[in-house]
Amino acid sequence: QGFWNQGSELSETTTLFALDPEVAPFVQDFEGDFLWAADSPWAVTQAAQNEAGHSAPGAWEDSPLGSDQANYADNTSRLLVGEMDFSGVQRPVLRFNHRYNFQAGDFGYVEFSTDSNVWIRIAEYTGAQGQWSQEEIDLSDQGRKSAVFLRFWLISNFSETGDGWNIDDVEV
Repeated sequence: QGFWNQGSELSETTTLFALDPEVAPFVQDFEGDFLWAADSPWAVTQAAQNEAGHSAPGAWEDSPLGSDQANYADNTSRLLVGEMDFSGVQRPVLRFNHRYNFQAGDFGYVEFSTDSNVWIRIAEYTGAQGQWSQEEIDLSDQGRKSAVFLRFWLISNFSETGDGWNIDDVEV
């Protein structure tokens, strides 16, 4: 699994990770141990622990306070990736809670892959959703597959930045 630029502006940098799959059905609340890999500075924080709409206290945050990037950087690309095993599920449905604040020209994408090379976009977010909300995406075409990669990808342009993306309670 390759990650490009690790949250920096160096597009030629690639880091390889070995992921252990989450076996579906599962609910991942990102408390304790979890099987996901992320570009820096993605981190599980407790910044949103008192907010309704997700399981507290922890949630993924792409630009956590204390990382010197309370907002995501200009011209950045940040990935949060997990591998899923759907072999025991005939009609998988992805659900997750999130909130986001993206400036014009900046996006959050949800994509999947069966080989970690060719990615298929299944959701796109821009603008702002200040309250936690749940999304549900049908992945039934991926049923019974033993290796499905899922990624949340924040990408920004060269202008203004925002607070970014918070993600919690990923389930299939």
